[in-house]
Amino acid sequence: TEAMGVDVAPKCRSCLNCEECKARYTNITWTQNKELGWIENGLKLDVINKRWTASYVYKTDPCVLENNFLAARAQHRNLVKRLVKNGEFEGFNAAMQEAIDRGVYSLETQEEKEYSGPKFYVSLVPAYKDSESTPLRVCVNTSQTYKGMSVNQCLVQGPSGLNKLFDINLRFRQYPEVLLADVSKFYNCVHSDPYDMQLRRILWNADPGSEPLVYLTRVVMFGDTPGGITTMTALRMTADIYRHYGPEAADKLKRDSYADDIPSGGLSRADCEKIYQDMVRIIAEGGFSFKGVTYSKSDVGPTRVL
Repeated sequence: TEAMGVDVAPKCRSCLNCEECKARYTNITWTQNKELGWIENGLKLDVINKRWTASYVYKTDPCVLENNFLAARAQHRNLVKRLVKNGEFEGFNAAMQEAIDRGVYSLETQEEKEYSGPKFYVSLVPAYKDSESTPLRVCVNTSQTYKGMSVNQCLVQGPSGLNKLFDINLRFRQYPEVLLADVSKFYNCVHSDPYDMQLRRILWNADPGSEPLVYLTRVVMFGDTPGGITTMTALRMTADIYRHYGPEAADKLKRDSYADDIPSGGLSRADCEKIYQDMVRIIAEGGFSFKGVTYSKSDVGPTRVL
């Protein structure tokens, strides 16, 4: 298997699926494994509201970050001028409003305004992509520096968390019937700790001629150094906790996923449909949902032919 580029995870002779398996994550360093443990410990599941909340782990005390409001306001003005000049303000504002409606950002409260801990502002960045569902995405630049320091420089990174593409493709090709599922708004599904929100403040106003308003970033973001591994770990922990909904579906969520994409399959179309329905039930308990599913050799309902 090594010659093919596939790593087979070692298991005890009588694997009991221990919660703390000493044989897991064999392809990461000791430091990454330690950081992964911290990230896992920082994740808390609200079983009532069905959502994860992440508390980031810092290798450098965020108190070294100085309040950069004036610099952030200047950046906001430059962004608005550029968007207006290029005729892109309305599209950007629509994407921003959509994110606000989903709870990604919200105006600071009076209590948050009086917060005495470290505060840091990050800039908004438009990200364009060739996509019908999300042609324009509003991102935050957590790597933005002020006096030589940024939020990302203070955070632990952890391992990549991505499964190997070769492994996924090899398994995908062995299935007689396949399915493709895509997790909706994957990187906005995990909520942030109030302390972390204060370090990812943003400025925006739907009126380009008015003073910007202060918003706080309420969820884990793709641009955060541990954002990817945090969200992927939350999804895998959801699969572990609700494995009883469908052991096979839980295993495929963990092994066949590549970030927000789940290319998997089964022995038959009925098998694939059962696996997908179990996946839907499992991830819903952690606040995740699918955009939809595509089955092979199918033209029924919302599915498409591969």
